[in-house]
Amino acid sequence: KFIIFFFFLKSLGANPAMDSYEKRRLGIFNLLNFFAFITGLTIPFAGLLNSGYLPPLAWVVACSPALISGVVLLLNYYHRLQFSLLWYFVMYPFFTALVYAGSVDAGVELFFILYGVLAVFFLQKLNRILLAVLISVAGYSFIFLVPQQYQFVLREINFSFYIFNHLLSVCFIFLGLVLLKKENTEYQFEI
Repeated sequence: KFIIFFFFLKSLGANPAMDSYEKRRLGIFNLLNFFAFITGLTIPFAGLLNSGYLPPLAWVVACSPALISGVVLLLNYYHRLQFSLLWYFVMYPFFTALVYAGSVDAGVELFFILYGVLAVFFLQKLNRILLAVLISVAGYSFIFLVPQQYQFVLREINFSFYIFNHLLSVCFIFLGLVLLKKENTEYQFEI
C-alpha cells in the first residue's frame, strides 16, 4: 500500500501530454510538498509538547507548510500545475518574511535559499524563475539588510526549536537537491 501511495503521490497532476522529464519534475515537486505537508502537521504538535514559549507568529510559520503544501497537492490533483507553482513560490517566501516582519526571528531564513534553488529547477520560463528568485531574495534581504529589533528571538526563547528550524531547513535543501540529482541521473540513463 505504501508503494501504491508513493506512485500515486508522484503522479499527482500528471497527464498524458507531459513528457517523461516533466513527469519526473512533477513527482519531485509532489514529494517535497508531501514532506512539507507532514512537517507542517507535526511541528505544531512538537511545539505544543515543548515547554518553551513560542510567539504567535512562530505558530504561523509552523503551520504554514501544511496549508501551503496542502493547497499545492490539491491543485496538482485537479491538474492546476501552473497555479500550484505560483502558489508555492509566492506563498512560502511571503509567510516566511511575514514572521520576520512581525518582529519574530524564528530561525527559518535558510528556507529562502531553498525557494530560490527550487524555482530554478521547477519553473520553465525565465521570467517566472527571475520573479520567484526575486521574491526570495527580497524576503531574505528584508531580514538581513533592514535593521530590526526583534521582540521575539526564538534562539533566546526556545533554543531547541530554533535549532530544529535550522536543521529542518538544511534537511529540506539536502532532500531537494538529492531528489533532483537522482531524477536527473535516471532521466539521463533513460535517454
